[in-house]
Formats: sequence, C-alpha cells, structure tokens
Amino acid sequence: MKSILIALVILSLAYDADATVRHTIGIARDAEDNSVRYVEHHQYSENGDHAVRYFDPARNVLLKKELAYTGLPQHPSILQRDYVRNMQIDLRYDAEQAVMVTSKDGGSEKFTFDITPDIIVDAGFDAYIRENWESFSEQPRQSVTFAIAGQSRLLAMNIERKGISIDGASFEVRPANWLARVLLPEIQLNYDNDRQLVRYEGFTNLKAESGQSRAVVIEFSHYELERTLEEPLPQWVPEIAGE
Repeated sequence: MKSILIALVILSLAYDADATVRHTIGIARDAEDNSVRYVEHHQYSENGDHAVRYFDPARNVLLKKELAYTGLPQHPSILQRDYVRNMQIDLRYDAEQAVMVTSKDGGSEKFTFDITPDIIVDAGFDAYIRENWESFSEQPRQSVTFAIAGQSRLLAMNIERKGISIDGASFEVRPANWLARVLLPEIQLNYDNDRQLVRYEGFTNLKAESGQSRAVVIEFSHYELERTLEEPLPQWVPEIAGE
C-alpha cells in the first residue's frame, strides 16, 4: 500500500500561488506498453489553494484532492476523496500535532503525530525539494521523516540529488530502511531549470487493473490561465478521449 500511495504524495507538486491560476497536466503512461493509464490535473489558485483531479482515459474522475498551505510548505492540510477505493482522507493540524482521519466503508481510523520542520507531510514532499534546492549542493543526500496520507505510520526516506545542469536537476527518492526498499523501489524525479517537476518514473498511486504493471512514467506540462477549470482543456490532453 505504501508503494501505491507514495506516488500520489510525490506528484502533488506544491507551488506558491501567483496572480494567475497555474495548471499542471501529467500524462501517466504504463512503463511497459506505453499506454495512457490516467491524467492528473493540478490547479494552484492565487489564494494558495491547490486542487488535484485524476481522470481515466475516458475522462471519468478517479480521485480528487484539495490542499491548503497555511504553515510551512511541507505541511499542507489535505482533503482527499478516492472514488475507486471509496475512501476519504482528512488531514488537519491542531497546535503542535497533525490529525489524520481515514474513512472507508462506514468506518474510520485516526492517526495523530507531532509536527516538526523535519516532518514532510504528503504533498509537502515536492515543496521540500524546491525549498531546499540550494542545500542539495552541500548535502546531495538528505534524510526526512515522511507522513503518507492514509497510512498510520511515519516512514524514514532519503532524497538524493543525482545530477544538475543548466536544464534542471534529477533526484532519487527511496526509503532509508533496506527492507522497505524491497517493497518500494526508488522513484526518479526530473525538474526543469524553473524547479518544476517535468518527469516522474515509479509506482502509480492509483489502483491498477488486473494484469497491469504498477510502474508508470509521467510527463508534466505547465500552463497559466486566469481561471480554474472543471477538467483539462482538450488541447492539453489529446491523448485521452473527449477532444
């Protein structure tokens, strides 16, 4: 389960808000046969809100995620609705603690943990990389403690910058524990020179159909508009139905 959820965490892409609405489109393809598995649409509003929707190739909504960044960028509040698993995750902050409630099939589970600057909460992973971009020059490998939405445990992770050039940088994310690495292979991330995520290689966060690989390659494109959208513009996603 951790291998499924970690991708969603990485791909939440937290950005600072600007005067316009920033749109990020990710086309996820099967790493084995290159078929389109899903499309993710991130929207960053000027008030700091971040909304994400995942669509299947027929444009059906698979998952919605709403995030707000009122404290440290690595500590977003989260409301996530997974329509495939019929599950909701609500993560909020109370003084010095984070409170995560996972609801499914009429039941719920509560997980509370202390919140400190070295704790990376779910979608705050991308914000951490960008906020600490320069520090990777002095310390290419950094250790963090990671809280995954929907998981009642914390996970020790290593982030390592593998390369840097005028075009951007590449990073590898993997569990610090060797046994966890058996279950969760490394994730490869490529950023452009504007510190925007442009490529992801690793496990998918969404439930795969029988026989499908969990591995995906996601290519990201970035746009700006003066409004939010219910779904991506057709010209942004010619790979899926509904043009």
